[in-house]
Amino acid sequence: MTAKKLAQALIAGLLASAFTATAAVAAEWKIAGAAIPAAGEALIEPTAIVEEPEIVSAELNVRIKCKGLNLKKAKIVPANTGSVESLALTGCTELEPAKCKTEAELASEPLVLTVALGAVPKDKLVIAPAAGKTLMAISFLGGECAIAGEKPLNGEMTVTLPEGQTELVKQEVVANTPAGELMLGGKSATLKGKATVEVKGSKNWSYK
Repeated sequence: MTAKKLAQALIAGLLASAFTATAAVAAEWKIAGAAIPAAGEALIEPTAIVEEPEIVSAELNVRIKCKGLNLKKAKIVPANTGSVESLALTGCTELEPAKCKTEAELASEPLVLTVALGAVPKDKLVIAPAAGKTLMAISFLGGECAIAGEKPLNGEMTVTLPEGQTELVKQEVVANTPAGELMLGGKSATLKGKATVEVKGSKNWSYK
């Protein structure tokens, strides 16, 4: 083998090794800088509401404002997934329509979480029903309520972790769903709000 061909072979080998090493380093949930062990999990709990959650459907003339957020058995597991037994919006009141009321707590069905890298330092988190297509059912109450009855909130909700790739104790989660991602009673709906959440034990965590 000539010196030129030997040099070319060495360069090719180094490039292949570098590509393999890069490909092998996949993004994953990290707690205190380390990946979650293969059979492990980390519990997640809300710490504060930054912007009160609001569900709006212009087509139904619906606007629901809530004051709090509860998570039941919310956890993240190795790689890029997680689950929530129930996500509940609390302290809810119906602002529109005027003659309708809703329950004070709106609780979801079981949910699955899938996270992906966004533009640094953001992460994107998809919240979807564990089965079927309904995130939660919302009951509209009142003898003169034109939309009285139970209506499903269907779809998958994409939220953002603005600093998700940064090791922090409290990560902010921002919901600002685009029109069409969620459907309330078959009509387009949106959900907006901001909250901070943390890993139980108050450890730094991230997805990167």
